Order: sequence, then structure tokens, then C-alpha cells
Amino acid sequence: MPNPAEHAHGSDPSEAVPNLIVDPTTAGEGLVTPPGLITALPPARRSRRRTLLSILSLGLLTSSTSRRNSPVPNYSQVPGLYFDGKYAYPTGYHPYYLHRIIQCANALVNMPYKFGGGHASLVDTGYDCSGSLSYVLCGAGFLRRPMASSEFGHFGQAGTGLYLTIYVRPGKHVFMTVCGLRFDTGDGHGPRWRNTPRSYEGFQARRIPGL
Repeated sequence: MPNPAEHAHGSDPSEAVPNLIVDPTTAGEGLVTPPGLITALPPARRSRRRTLLSILSLGLLTSSTSRRNSPVPNYSQVPGLYFDGKYAYPTGYHPYYLHRIIQCANALVNMPYKFGGGHASLVDTGYDCSGSLSYVLCGAGFLRRPMASSEFGHFGQAGTGLYLTIYVRPGKHVFMTVCGLRFDTGDGHGPRWRNTPRSYEGFQARRIPGL
């Protein structure tokens, strides 16, 4: 069974993704503390401990009242991602765990849509909406097993995030936005980064504290 990272070519950041995959049979569900499988930071970046403390501080200190009341994200206070039309790239201003989320998402951009893909196994030949988000969040260390779109309605906390927001219509569809860029399936395609607008009507916003 092919690994999604094999579908990405060149020097894109998806090449390290296979080392991040969490065993989907591991007990536990929902938001978890990122495990020790995440590799060490490059020398130019801060330590994981300092980064984790900083994003937790953001979660505690950033006023989230307006974000909880609005389903539409507002990323005007955070730096955007670089998007080359296919892959997304974070900057040194973005938190470490956001780098990991983007890195895992980049590994899937060439994968086709497959109903139920990513659920029986995180490494699959194609992905649906919830399977692709499960791959990303397991790879970044925030999930221990794949989840269906209905389960994402209870993931994390309610409201939009500072950098990342997951939008879910339980049992129907789920996607995420990262600094204004949308990672989504649709139009017969598998998971892709998209900079086109879409409707948020009927979707619930979920966030990871600190992100």
C-alpha cells in the first residue's frame, strides 16, 4: 500500500511525514497531547517545550469570545502562509505544531478522493474529507486514531482558532482552514489546499486550544 508522501516530489516538506504517523489502533480518541514521536526542532527554531508553552499561553490569553460567536475565520492578526498553487508553506512566525499540521497536509495533495479512505488505515490509496483530516491530525500528534465527520463535532473546543479552524457538519463534511487557506476535498478531487471561497453555512467551528 503506497505511502502518501511518495506522491509528493521535489523538496517539499512532506518528505518527513512517514515518521510521524500514529498507530490508529492505539487506544484513545479526540484531542490529545502531542506524543514524543514528533522529531526535534531544526536548530533555528525554538524548543518544543517553549513552543508548546507559547501556544498554550495564546489559548489562555487570546480573547476568544468573538471567535466563538462567528463561524467565519478571521486571520487578520496572524501571518499568512505561502501558497504556490499546490503546497502550503509556513514561516518562522508560525508555531511549531502548525508546521507539522501543514507538513502532513502537504503529503496528501496528490492523493485522489476515496470514500472511506484513511479510516481502515491512515496510509491509504485515497482519502475522503474526515480521513484526510485524521491523517493530518494523527501525524501532527493531536489524534490517536482516525475519526469520522460525526466525531469531529466533538473534537477540541467550540469556536474558531487563531491559526487553524476545523469546520464540521457532523455526518456530512469536514475541512480545515489554516491562516486563511482551506484544506478540503470536493469537486471530485481528493484533499487539496484551496484559496477559493466557500460557504460556511451549517458548519460548526472547532479549534485546538492555542492554535
